[in-house]
Amino acid sequence: MYQNKNLIIIILSILLVILSIAYIALYNKEIVLPEPVVETIVQEKIVYVTKAQKTIKPIQKKEIKKEKVEVVKEEITYDLPEVEVPLTKDNEFIITSTRDNKGRFTISLISSKKPPKKAFYDRKIILESEIESDAYIGKFLFLVPPVLVDNISELSIKITDAVSGNSYIETAYCLDGIESAYKYSMNVSFTDGFSCYIQETGKAFKIPKPSEASKKRMLDIFTKLQKENKSKE
Repeated sequence: MYQNKNLIIIILSILLVILSIAYIALYNKEIVLPEPVVETIVQEKIVYVTKAQKTIKPIQKKEIKKEKVEVVKEEITYDLPEVEVPLTKDNEFIITSTRDNKGRFTISLISSKKPPKKAFYDRKIILESEIESDAYIGKFLFLVPPVLVDNISELSIKITDAVSGNSYIETAYCLDGIESAYKYSMNVSFTDGFSCYIQETGKAFKIPKPSEASKKRMLDIFTKLQKENKSKE
């Protein structure tokens, strides 16, 4: 019993010492306060940065001396293909033939001699024409190759009436004096016998001269046609 008391006293003494130490540690310890926050204002400094300018180096142009080259233009002659020209009963050659817009009269230009091939490929003189027979009026275009105008005595105008079946042939003296630089109107009448009248109406449309390239293309086409015709023979 006595020993138990002594043990309790020892334990209490130890606890008292521990509590004493804890008290001293808690209440006598120096409190560390946080350092005050000091706001530092830094003055803004503006620095202007100058950008490097692009330097353009001028390109040195080389002087090119152009030498004049004399170009000799050679005239191209056309070897035109053969053209089959229908013949009339009197062995005359039909140059051009057309019918009026109402279909009654057929108008033909006839030559007593075989015309040159150029007559069929060259530019034509165009005559805006009318044909009259009593109350009937028909319109048509009459084409005349300029190469034939110089030989009017060899040309004739043939008109066939589909209603009566009759044909009328007259020397083409009414075409005398026409030129490719002008356009004309032509009037053919059967009302009081046969008459042909032509009047100049202004300058013809000027067709520009073909270029060398277009001339070469035409020549190539004619050459090709000739080869095809020879191969068929």
